[in-house]
Amino acid sequence: MKVNPDLEFVRDLIRKGGSDVKKCSQCATCSVVCPLSPANRPYPRKEMIWASWGLADKLAGDPDVWLCHQCGDCSTQCTRDARPGDVLAALRLKAIEHFAFPGFMGKLAGEPRLLPVLLLIAALFLGLMVVTQQALNATAPLVFQEAHFEYEEFLSHPVIIGYFTTAFLLAIASAAIGAVRFWRAMEATAADWGTEERESFLPALVGAVGELLWHSRFHRCEVSATRRSGHLLVFYGFLGLLVVTSIATLLTILELPFLLDNPHLYPLGWGHPVKIAGNLAGLALVGGCGYVWYYRATNPEQNGKSTYADWLFLGLLLAVGLTGFGTEFVRLTPIPAVIGTPTYLVHLVAVFCLLIFLPYTKFAHFFYRLLAMTHARSRGRAVPPER
Repeated sequence: MKVNPDLEFVRDLIRKGGSDVKKCSQCATCSVVCPLSPANRPYPRKEMIWASWGLADKLAGDPDVWLCHQCGDCSTQCTRDARPGDVLAALRLKAIEHFAFPGFMGKLAGEPRLLPVLLLIAALFLGLMVVTQQALNATAPLVFQEAHFEYEEFLSHPVIIGYFTTAFLLAIASAAIGAVRFWRAMEATAADWGTEERESFLPALVGAVGELLWHSRFHRCEVSATRRSGHLLVFYGFLGLLVVTSIATLLTILELPFLLDNPHLYPLGWGHPVKIAGNLAGLALVGGCGYVWYYRATNPEQNGKSTYADWLFLGLLLAVGLTGFGTEFVRLTPIPAVIGTPTYLVHLVAVFCLLIFLPYTKFAHFFYRLLAMTHARSRGRAVPPER
């Protein structure tokens, strides 16, 4: 076998958190103790040697990189303290960059020094929205001054819906292109790894969705089994906010007053069903992020090394949740209205960053892990029985 190592790949992998990649002695302890690794071609032993050799293309199409949930069982048992879970987490970040479309966006979102550029893009996007609003209504205020105000005075719902829907659809299209590239890479590199009974694509996809929605693989982990609770809160908190926002947007477009407080649609009162659902989802999101933040900040030796990508994603989610509550309380309580302008601006920037950079941050785990789990089922790579 002729090996052409990509040394820059290895150096970048180390920068992204896989600093222990060269410690591996190939003892296979990690593959033995992993509760999720299939019997045939188990991980993460082979990924560790491929990573140390710099086999970038082989690793990019390796679905097992995504089947790993970084539970820490292998890292705590490693005889060389090589922490395979952290190495595979870094490989996932490399895969997101590799399949990103357009490619420069993946590198932009993955570099800490380029964070100001991301925020600048979001600020320019917001500035374009304000310019559009002023062009449509020159009397729209740029700063809230009165004791009682509505955010629609600053940016109307048609402007927000038009811009954010367009940005979200572009992000989904980019994510879809990356997902297709990943699936093709898996088909090319891992077609003959399975040995057990295989499922056709649709049943495999349905089964993978069920596993993902319930996070059922997390409970197999021993070292960090409690991590599942925080992930579920974050996952369903964000999903709830997405559903509530979509419902409110649809009601705004269709102007259905029978489900809202008045024919003018907004503002919604504290007791409105849509408002209650949104607040509950927001509490789940913020609470889950706080739990995960605490979990990652304490005992990193057991819980895994946290990287820039982890903190960026958690920071964006928390910013969306906290500023969302902030904008709500500013409008519905006797807080000075002038505070509403910066709070609202920060909230919009955070939402934009979260959505438009969806295919390039840890948000992309949803798409890539779902495809990897689907591929595993379709190739007969079942999770081994519980011990």
